[in-house]
Amino acid sequence: MSAAFLNLGGLGPQAPAGPGQSPGLVFPLPWLDPVSAFLCFAGDPFLSFLDSSTGPGPRSQYSYLCVDPFQVMTDVSFEALARELAHWRFHWPQAPVPFAGGAVGFVGYEAGAALEQSPRAPGHFAGVPDMHFGFFDLVFAWDHAAHRAWLLCAFADQRARAEAALARLGAGGAAGVVPPLEWHAAVSRQAHLARVERVLDYIRAGDIYQANITVPFVAARPPGVRPADIFVALRARNPAPFSAFIGCGRSCAVASASPERFLRLDAAGRIETRPIKGTRPRGATPAQDAAQAAALLA
Repeated sequence: MSAAFLNLGGLGPQAPAGPGQSPGLVFPLPWLDPVSAFLCFAGDPFLSFLDSSTGPGPRSQYSYLCVDPFQVMTDVSFEALARELAHWRFHWPQAPVPFAGGAVGFVGYEAGAALEQSPRAPGHFAGVPDMHFGFFDLVFAWDHAAHRAWLLCAFADQRARAEAALARLGAGGAAGVVPPLEWHAAVSRQAHLARVERVLDYIRAGDIYQANITVPFVAARPPGVRPADIFVALRARNPAPFSAFIGCGRSCAVASASPERFLRLDAAGRIETRPIKGTRPRGATPAQDAAQAAALLA
């Protein structure tokens, strides 16, 4: 499964706060390692950790640990998700970081079938849903550049839940040892080569011009090893500016270590993408554009 991870800031009741009134609570914290905080909640079925593990930088300045969601939406329609997002969204200018609560989750490629009415095989791979979002009003946030940390509570009347989260943070947690995993291809070499030949036939016929053919790999999770332990081990081996752990219940979690940003939409409506393959930056002149295009073709 491939997924795009989204976080949508400004969560809160639809009615705005009164003049001069902050819509939420901010608890400054002494600096602590984000992974240490994550491990305090590692056994929770629903949590989201958006982690920048490559150090301070323009695209890895913040990390967010979202705990104790007040709502979870899995495999719902895009319309239902949009309605719920609109219901809970408002502006919180006093928040010290760009994301101060909201919906965090993923949309898998398979969810696109609902928009394009394209055929797809029935069932989920390894029990992974097509779409999952948790709605979070409790967010631990880190500014790596300023070396500051906070707990943000989007609802002022939820102080008790915020204090309970702080108490769990003080209890600590530890990562388990992850032995080497034995990965196996879910598709045989012969079947994969047959798929390649079929795609080549489609290209020769002019039906398509490219295709992305992948093979899932699977491994048994060793007894006693939590999904969070696997994410921590992955993070140590492969630091990335857009790492993410999405707990989707007791039977599923997504661990991702991505070096690229798929899409970013800011408050002004600007869209940014930063792919890492098959691209060149625009030139300052048409001649430079042509040279970049020629380099790609070569």
